[in-house]
Amino acid sequence: MERGISDFCRIFLLCMALFAAIFLWQPAVLSQSDGDVSQIERYAFVQGESCQVIASYAYFYSQPDFDSERLKAGDEYILLQHGEILQVEGVDGDFVLSSCEKGSGYIYQYYLSQSQSLTVYPVFNGSVRNDGAAIYDIDGKPTSFTAKAGQGVYIYNGFKDQGDFTSLQIVLEDGQLYNGLMKNVDIKPDGVSGLLIVGVSIIACCVTIILTIVFLKKKKKVK
Repeated sequence: MERGISDFCRIFLLCMALFAAIFLWQPAVLSQSDGDVSQIERYAFVQGESCQVIASYAYFYSQPDFDSERLKAGDEYILLQHGEILQVEGVDGDFVLSSCEKGSGYIYQYYLSQSQSLTVYPVFNGSVRNDGAAIYDIDGKPTSFTAKAGQGVYIYNGFKDQGDFTSLQIVLEDGQLYNGLMKNVDIKPDGVSGLLIVGVSIIACCVTIILTIVFLKKKKKVK
C-alpha cells in the first residue's frame, strides 16, 4: 500500500509539473502568435500614391520596428493626426515608409489606409476583460477613454505576461480607431482559456487514472 501511495505521489507531482509547464509556456506562445499579423489580410500599399492615418495618432520611426527611435522635428516628436494625408515611399515588412510636410519615416501599416474610407479596422485577436478598463496613450499616460467588458481589441505587438501594459488598437465609442496601451489584467487575448482548459483536462484525466489504479491495487490486496 505504501508503494502505491509513493507511486501516486510521484505521478501526481509529475502532473503538477506538466501543468506548470503549460502555464509558463502559454505567455510565450501568445507573445509569438498574438502579435503575428501573417494571418491578417495585408493591404497592398502603392508606392507614389497617397495614404491617410486611420489611427487616432501615429509617430514616424527611424526603422521598420517599434523599438527603433521615434523621429523628431526639433525637440518635439513628429505627431501625425487621424485623417492626415501622407505619401507612400515604400514598404518594408509591416511598416510603410511615408512622408509629409512634417517629415518622413516608417509607420506601422495598420495605422494607414489608401482607401477613401476612414472606417478601416483591424482584425481583433483579443477582448477587454473588465468593464470600465482604462485606456492609456502610447506613452503610458492616462486618458479619459475607457472600454467595456467583451469589447474587441487588436494586440499588434504581442501579449507579454511579464510587463504591466500591452500595446493595442481599440475602437472608441465615436468610431475612432485608437492606438494606445491597456493594463494586462484588463486584457483577455484569444487562446488563453483554451490552453488552460486543455492543461486542466489532461491533469484531471491523469489524476483520475492514478486514483483508479491505486484503488484497484488496494482492493486486490484486501482480497
